[in-house]
Amino acid sequence: MTSEGPKLVEMAARLCGSRLPALEGAATGRDAVRLALRAFADPASINGMKAGYRMKRHAAIVSLTTRQQGAVMSHDMVPRVQELGAHFHSWFAEEGRVFDPSVDVSGLLGEVWLLHEEPNVLAETVARVRGWGREEYFVRPRNGR
Repeated sequence: MTSEGPKLVEMAARLCGSRLPALEGAATGRDAVRLALRAFADPASINGMKAGYRMKRHAAIVSLTTRQQGAVMSHDMVPRVQELGAHFHSWFAEEGRVFDPSVDVSGLLGEVWLLHEEPNVLAETVARVRGWGREEYFVRPRNGR
């Protein structure tokens, strides 16, 4: 708050979105949101703090999109996703929800958050999730075909 009213404060290199601090913290062991708030509220408190972080695990998010109109028909993919060795968290749209082709995050069928110590294992897992054919699991065309 200033004498001119409220002001918006923005980090230069944007922090992870509101859903992502848990993934970022699990990968790095640091809480970027808490550190940013601390730096803003009490800049002197971070003087002498060690810069940077040690990457404990590598992280990736696979956004599940659709190229067709339809409705979510099944959650058969959920157990397969949860059994992945790199699975950290996932969410999926409710069965029956109607979708248009995905153009932004409001049209996501779900997300799979992955975390693993080995970057090659993570990359292989990302490729596997992307290759599962989301339409076959999730979206029934509106016209029934």
